[in-house]
Amino acid sequence: MESVPIYQAIQDHFLSQISSGALPPGTKLPTEKEIARQFGTSRATVQNAMSKLVYAGQIEKRVGSGTFVAETARSATMEVVGVKSFEEDASTRGQQVDYRLITLARDPADAALADALDIEEGETVLRFERLRLVGGTVIGLERRTFTHGLLTDISLDALDRSSTHELVEQYVPDPVGRMEASIRAVVAGDDMAAKLGVAPGAPLLRRSHRMFSRAGRPILLGEAFYCEPFAFRYIAHSPSEL
Repeated sequence: MESVPIYQAIQDHFLSQISSGALPPGTKLPTEKEIARQFGTSRATVQNAMSKLVYAGQIEKRVGSGTFVAETARSATMEVVGVKSFEEDASTRGQQVDYRLITLARDPADAALADALDIEEGETVLRFERLRLVGGTVIGLERRTFTHGLLTDISLDALDRSSTHELVEQYVPDPVGRMEASIRAVVAGDDMAAKLGVAPGAPLLRRSHRMFSRAGRPILLGEAFYCEPFAFRYIAHSPSEL
C-alpha cells in the first residue's frame, strides 16, 4: 500500500479543516515555519503543499499579512429528498462501477477531524483513498474517513468492490438519516492529476460531504474529485410528487 507523501498529508489536513468548518473563510493560517515544525518537514515541502491549495482556490496569500482561508462565493442550500447513489444511477444505465484502492490507514484524529466526527481527539479513524472507474475508465477519486470502531472487520476485497453506501449498510449498525454535502469547482494539483490521469491544472468537480445516522451521529467524512466528462444532474420534484 502506498504511503501518503508529507505534502499531501499537509494538504489533506487543511482541506479537512476547511471542509468541516473548523477553519472558516478568512481564518489566518499558521506560518510556513510553524507548519513545517508541526509536520516535521522542511519549509520547501510546506511551500509545495500550500501553493497547491492556493492554486485550487482553498487558501489565499495576502502580501504583508500572511495566508488565509479563501473567502467563499455566495452559496445556496437545497433540501434533497430520496437521493440516489452514484452506483445506483450507473446501474440503471447499465454501467459497471469499480474501485482501485490507493491508500488505507488508521490514524489518530486531529482536533478538526474529531470535531467533525464527534469523537475524542486522538481517537483512531480509518481513512482510505481509492479511484472510481466506470466501464474501466477512471472518472474520479474518493477519500473517506470513518471512526475506527465502525469498520473493524473491513476487508481489502470489500474496498475494491463495494460502494460507500454498501459499506455503510454492511458495517454501520445505525441507519443513515441525512447527509450534508457541498460541491465546488477546483483544479488538479500535480499529485491529484497523476492519480486521475489528467493534466495538472485540469478542472475537477469536488464534492465534500458528511453522513449522519438517524440518531444524528456523524458516520463518515468524505470528499470526491471528478474529472471530465463526469457531470452531476439534479432533478427537482414539487412537494406533491414526493
